[in-house]
Amino acid sequence: MLKAGLLFLVIIALAFLVNQLHGSPTGLATMQKVPAPMRMLAGGQRVTPILAETVVEAPSRPVVTQSFQRGTSSPAISAACGNPITTCCEITASGSYTLGANIADPDTCISIDVDDVDIDCLGLMINYSGVQGGDAIFAVDQRNISVRNCFLNQTQDIFPYFSNDAINWTNVVNSSIVNSTMNIGFSSAAVTLLGGQNVTIANNTITQLTFSAEGITVLNANNTTVVNNTGLTLSIIGSVNSTVAGNNISDSTTALFFSGTNFSTIVNNTALSTGGRGLRMISGVNNTIQNNSLTASVSVGLRLDGSSNNTIVNNTGFSSSSQGILLDTGSSFNTLVNNTGISTSQQGILIFTDSNNNSVLPSNGHSAFNSGIRIQGVI
Repeated sequence: MLKAGLLFLVIIALAFLVNQLHGSPTGLATMQKVPAPMRMLAGGQRVTPILAETVVEAPSRPVVTQSFQRGTSSPAISAACGNPITTCCEITASGSYTLGANIADPDTCISIDVDDVDIDCLGLMINYSGVQGGDAIFAVDQRNISVRNCFLNQTQDIFPYFSNDAINWTNVVNSSIVNSTMNIGFSSAAVTLLGGQNVTIANNTITQLTFSAEGITVLNANNTTVVNNTGLTLSIIGSVNSTVAGNNISDSTTALFFSGTNFSTIVNNTALSTGGRGLRMISGVNNTIQNNSLTASVSVGLRLDGSSNNTIVNNTGFSSSSQGILLDTGSSFNTLVNNTGISTSQQGILIFTDSNNNSVLPSNGHSAFNSGIRIQGVI
């Protein structure tokens, strides 16, 4: 009887382990290329199959339990900030602050708890997330905040100290993050904006300690301006009236990602992806995508999914293994003017089945082994 009971417990434990391995989120996006079947026309003429890109999007960062709730409450910091700031602290009085020395904390370093705060780091360093995990500068429900000339450096890059941001703001209004350098770790972000509006992120440089870090993520924050930044992936999700211009983004995942982004302007950006797309837009409406240079090594240079009524002008999309420019299923009523799609393997420009009523004005499609421009939808 005892042996049977032990065997039953072992079976239950194994079942739980298998369920965790197969059912828990990994934080990784998977991609597979599924070849379409080869078709033959009358007389034996062969039609080149299209590699239909199937992508399963997953949250890019794993969920991590931290010492405080991300984006909803301030971390516990015992000391109020002096001026100049010489230690990690909590800003409880409005005003202009400068850093007087490099500062560090094993958790969150600076928490902003009032409106009307200007922080000028004068090029000095804030080391954060050293042992316990936390953000460099944290704020919730504040307005008129300015952070400038900072060097924000994450000091830990291993579990459980990831998913900590250099700037972590929720519902912040009329604020800016400018002229700063952010060096971040695995699965962490340089800037995370959740909610809020009228925030400018400009002239920042983003680097990573090892790999799989993120650049700028804007979620449900409207009227955001993201200009002239250099570094890692840039994502705008569920936002209206964003301006994304003059950024130079290079990443192993999709460089420029937009989902549910409407009435926004995306111009004069350079994007390079070694493992995803140069630019991908999902369910975007009434956006202008213009004068961008978009390069992808293993996927599409410029891809729209289920996006309509967008104006796409003077872009160059290049891919060495997929389409240069792709309007995938459900992308209709878009206007394409003077775009160039280049591929060394697939179509230069492909408008896929069920992407209908698009206007394709003078554009160039180039392919080494396939169609320059191929339209399957109804024009």
